[in-house]
Amino acid sequence: MHDPPDIDLPPTPPARPRFSVLAIIAVVLAFVPLCPPVNALGALLGVIAWRRIRESGGQLGGRRTSLTALFGGIAMSVVTLIGFQQLAEGMEHQQKQDMGAALDEFMHAMQDEAFDTALQSWSLRSTPVPRDELVSFSADLKQANGVFESVRIGSMQTVPGDSFLTPEVSAWIICRFDSGERNGSARFVLSPTPGRWTLVPLLVELRIDDGDGEELVLPQGVTP
Repeated sequence: MHDPPDIDLPPTPPARPRFSVLAIIAVVLAFVPLCPPVNALGALLGVIAWRRIRESGGQLGGRRTSLTALFGGIAMSVVTLIGFQQLAEGMEHQQKQDMGAALDEFMHAMQDEAFDTALQSWSLRSTPVPRDELVSFSADLKQANGVFESVRIGSMQTVPGDSFLTPEVSAWIICRFDSGERNGSARFVLSPTPGRWTLVPLLVELRIDDGDGEELVLPQGVTP
């Protein structure tokens, strides 16, 4: 009796590698918009997924996806952080311009004796200033320094305020009078206003050198 002839069977195809779930999670996190910490986490998970895929001996797939998560997460983190920084710088620049404009309007209104107009730039809720005190400050300022011409904001820093929603800013100011420049400081409360993307600055304190080593202070009686 003869043995049956050998029959060549087709080779068994290799098992298809499982796609790495971690690589999928990594790439999703890497491209979450406007969230650099999550993007960085996606990049980190992309590294872990890539190493697991490499060490799996062909049982795991998704190498390109893991690399996409790695480089995409890094890129998204960097781009978003740069965008946030530029936005913050733009807002700070605009806030500085708004404070300078508010202070300039206040000073010119006082000089023109338009005290009701001047008070529109003052925070009456935080530190109300009596009209007669404003009149006295204006007269003393003109007597000490002459005619007011312009003002600019030198530097500014956030200071503790009464409310998180209305932060306060202290600014070093340089005022120009017809007698010369005088240094001083101004304190603003920043109030949110509908329809504006920046906060509206309102004065709460003003100090200007009188040229003799003393300060003219508004409101009166405020200690350094």
